[in-house]
Amino acid sequence: MSSVLTADLSPSRCLVFGLLLTAACNLLAAVVPATSPTNLAVVLAVLWAMNGLFQGLGSPSCARIISAWCSAKERGSFWSLWNMSNNLGGALAPLMVSLGAAAGWRGSLLLAGASAAFISIFVAFLVQDSPDGQVEAVKSHSEGIHLSGLSLLWKGCLLKPGMACLALANFVVYGLKSAMISWLAFYVQAHGHTALSAAGRLSMFEIGGLFGSLVSGPLSDKYWHLRGSGAPLVGCRVQVASASVLAILLPAMITVVFGPSRISFIAMFAVGFGLYVAQALAALSGLELVTGRAAGVSQGLLGWSAYTGAAASGLPLGWLIQSTGWQAWRMVMAGGSMLVVLLFLPLWRLPSNEQRQQGATKVEEDLPPLESMVEEDLPPLKSMVEQQEVKGAEPPDQVGSNGYGAMHSPAGAVARERRGIQDLPSESKLVQNAEQDKAEGVALFQSGQYFKSYQVWRRSIDALEAIELNEEESRKVFVALCSNAAQALLKCPEVEGAATEMAASMADKALSVDPCNTRALFRRGCAYSNAQGWLLARKDFEQVLRLEPNNEAARRELEKLEAELPPAAPDVLARRQEDLPVATVPKDPAAAVRMAQKEAERFRREILAMADKKGCVSDWCKKFNKVQVMAVDWAKHQLKDPEILQDLLTLRGPLFQAMDSQQREDFLCAYDFVQEVRQRHQEEIDKLFES
Repeated sequence: MSSVLTADLSPSRCLVFGLLLTAACNLLAAVVPATSPTNLAVVLAVLWAMNGLFQGLGSPSCARIISAWCSAKERGSFWSLWNMSNNLGGALAPLMVSLGAAAGWRGSLLLAGASAAFISIFVAFLVQDSPDGQVEAVKSHSEGIHLSGLSLLWKGCLLKPGMACLALANFVVYGLKSAMISWLAFYVQAHGHTALSAAGRLSMFEIGGLFGSLVSGPLSDKYWHLRGSGAPLVGCRVQVASASVLAILLPAMITVVFGPSRISFIAMFAVGFGLYVAQALAALSGLELVTGRAAGVSQGLLGWSAYTGAAASGLPLGWLIQSTGWQAWRMVMAGGSMLVVLLFLPLWRLPSNEQRQQGATKVEEDLPPLESMVEEDLPPLKSMVEQQEVKGAEPPDQVGSNGYGAMHSPAGAVARERRGIQDLPSESKLVQNAEQDKAEGVALFQSGQYFKSYQVWRRSIDALEAIELNEEESRKVFVALCSNAAQALLKCPEVEGAATEMAASMADKALSVDPCNTRALFRRGCAYSNAQGWLLARKDFEQVLRLEPNNEAARRELEKLEAELPPAAPDVLARRQEDLPVATVPKDPAAAVRMAQKEAERFRREILAMADKKGCVSDWCKKFNKVQVMAVDWAKHQLKDPEILQDLLTLRGPLFQAMDSQQREDFLCAYDFVQEVRQRHQEEIDKLFES
């Protein structure tokens, strides 16, 4: 219930309010007057029911926060830490009760309530919904497409492929866990063991479970990484869980239930390990099967199935044991372990919701192929010069920080002519359409369809780039669209270049209009960091902190950079040594050409980004345009001269020899551009980067 009602609310605030309301219930229960035993019992029962309801806010809220903060490649590790913290909290509960017992049962409740209130203060200040707020919130005209209430639970969660099997598996796993905790002590005592011996074996069960919770997520992350990002994410996690059940849980469970006189501590450790691995990965798989908005609802559904399984292991199983003896318990425990594997089997090839939406395992028919997902504002060097020659365009005299001309430059006019844009709508009409696209994109983003949201925002970005933005409101909308597009691309590491060059380019567009926009600066810094552009990333994060000293997200990213890299670590985007060593390029000639062009584009973007800050970007644009023309002419000359060509074939080796004539020209054009700029302007570059 709590997960469904709070699906559209801030998860961090729900977590804080849940802690505060839980604290209030405990504190009220501690001070309620005992007018009569009956009245006291009724009041405590009501408060305890409310306490359970408010505690239900915790798990869904944490699941949504983990989903927003953690990428697929690291989510398992953080999920394990969070899952283990639940076990540690349960272990600390008896200690807290004993500490407060000096003042009676009221003292224990007072201590529990005060602790929850105290922790809520830290959560309020330290926990955010997402790394940097993600997208600007708007009132969407397409909010009607969202599911709400029970329809979100039904259509957005339960009817998702594989969710029903996960819920049933969770029912069985929690039933087995509760049956082990509730009945093992009676079982071993009935077969000649002492109560102390039973307690020791249960302790080993919990220790094994704690260890299983800790390693389950990292193991599944590593397994998915080894298989490649195209492998089905949920399927990989389920395969790890199935292997744990088959190889560890099932043999140990058979040893425990069919050999009571030989119940070893190792067997109990193995049972706990296997069960808790299955428990943790089933919940994580449920989180990744649904959209970000339904993440909390999925945990509510799986939690409901889990507690239903726990309830079934109590009175119903006790009735069976009383009626048929311990044979029923043995069959339930052994049969349940095998049933978990059978319920996991249909999920072995199941992709996550992100993979279904973004096409990590299969590109959807309505998405363009990966080859078309290239930024139109970053053409290859050679093609740009040729277009200027054909169109007779003058070199741009004003550029943005992407290095290929500002929105309103002559080069931009040539691009608009090439696209056939005529009789453009009025600025107000375009802005109105952009607002609608902005709202539609936000709805797609919040539902986890990140690349589709980028496509929607990019549609309006291209339209607004084709006109002069005279109104302040138009510029604000343009900046928000570009900044949001950058954030969406950062969420698409499966698409080649999306979380690096494409995201940086979108942030560049926003900064070309609003250079002090901290969201765009932060997102460009993240894109640079993804591309191992450590120096550029550090500069952007430092600029964010200069503008917003209290920006914790930028501070964390900056600390991460400083902690992970030594001071002299090479910067891929800002390095001064040879840019394109042949030994480091791929074996595929086409990939080598793309790498050379990307390196040249990155080299130019870095210089122009710094020139933009120093106010001399126009001068550098003219220098670059001049060198581009020279690089193209020189590349053609080298390939036409037989002696020079033979030297190049010898120098560059088999990879260059495998290229066709066009690929060789493109490669030399990009490579010679970087070398010529450094030869002519190295001193100016050094002065430009002086702090």
